[in-house]
Amino acid sequence: MFHISKSINKIIKDKDCFNEIIDEVSKCDGIIWAFPVYVLSVPAQLIQFIEHVRKQKKINVFQNKYACSVSTSMHFFDQTAHDYIQAISEDFKLNYVDGFSAEMFDLKKEETRRNLKLFAENYFSYIKKRKPVYRKYQSLEEVNIDHESDQPYSSGSVKETNVKVIVITNADKNDHSLNNMIQVFVSSLQKQILVINVNDLDMKGGCLGCLKCSREGKCIYKDEFIEYKEVIHNARAFVYALKIKERSFGSRWKMFMDRNFSNGHRIKDAFNSGFMISGSLRKHSNIQAIVEGIVQGGRAGFEGNLVTDEDGPEVYVPLIQAFASNLDRAIDANYRKPANFYGVGAHKIFRDLVYSTKGFQVEDHKYYKKQGLYDFPNRDYKMRLTNSIFRLLTMSSSGKKKLNAKINDMMLMTLQKEIEKD
Repeated sequence: MFHISKSINKIIKDKDCFNEIIDEVSKCDGIIWAFPVYVLSVPAQLIQFIEHVRKQKKINVFQNKYACSVSTSMHFFDQTAHDYIQAISEDFKLNYVDGFSAEMFDLKKEETRRNLKLFAENYFSYIKKRKPVYRKYQSLEEVNIDHESDQPYSSGSVKETNVKVIVITNADKNDHSLNNMIQVFVSSLQKQILVINVNDLDMKGGCLGCLKCSREGKCIYKDEFIEYKEVIHNARAFVYALKIKERSFGSRWKMFMDRNFSNGHRIKDAFNSGFMISGSLRKHSNIQAIVEGIVQGGRAGFEGNLVTDEDGPEVYVPLIQAFASNLDRAIDANYRKPANFYGVGAHKIFRDLVYSTKGFQVEDHKYYKKQGLYDFPNRDYKMRLTNSIFRLLTMSSSGKKKLNAKINDMMLMTLQKEIEKD
């Protein structure tokens, strides 16, 4: 067993440490990827390890072995974390069998322990009998989208005030197309912008899952990310300008996103967001799901603000200009689209989590209480009274008949009153 996240710095810097892992992989019959779900995927440290395996050209060591994945989380986008690992496993020519996604404390449940044993037995049977597996993802084909631009954008000053829009990018000097997209956006928007490039941001490490932020409202780290934190959380909009790197946006961007959990589950409300992406997004269904999950999970508006460079600058330049115009108007009008299934589901998952652990996640509980986010159905007293009346009406056959005849009109009645007010 190797604790990748805990030892990632040593693994990257110490060749002997890395080779020890690779040597054990070469001897084994199977790989079990075990991880907590951080911000819709695996922790940044695991992505960094996978990048290092590619860089050291050791993918062949994993070939033809059997893999599975086991995670713990609150079931918020755990499927995208497992899909990422399956895609990586298939890229490494591993035979990926299945994933097991458990809640943090599910091991206390007898049924979960039984199912986990059955899951393990099934996985080991694949190894023993060399069973065939279904390949879900196509092999990656690198697409070189290269349009001339200026140098990559560096992070702006943390001392800038009144920042309305923050652009977060992973662009380097070779990402000409992405830098050009940022340039078009910056020149088209009428609001003050701060660009944060995760490549030159001094972050001492990835999220450790210590939950000090939820308990005390502070991060255990003291680095440049913390200096930017106040500016980040006071912005009115986030625009992510990102280059697709294999199956994700890279470990540096993921580290930045994981570190944003330093605000605990206290998600800032009423801001807009958008994405400018360089790479073949249409071929990455899992990244598409993560993009929408970031928007909806963060309770952010999303008005068609997704642009890629797949069709060239003659297409993406006018799209970015329209995106900037839409964002200007949305900020001025304080507009935000209603949440969809992802957003509503995210709110309910985190609401229930914070409430059930309020004695531990003190700062999160204070925030949810102050913001009125504890919107449990049993506290809607008007609806409870309405339901009681309906139950009384349906106790007799004549009452049921009258209710069935007027139910549609009754449903529209309250809405009609609101329309007449406007």
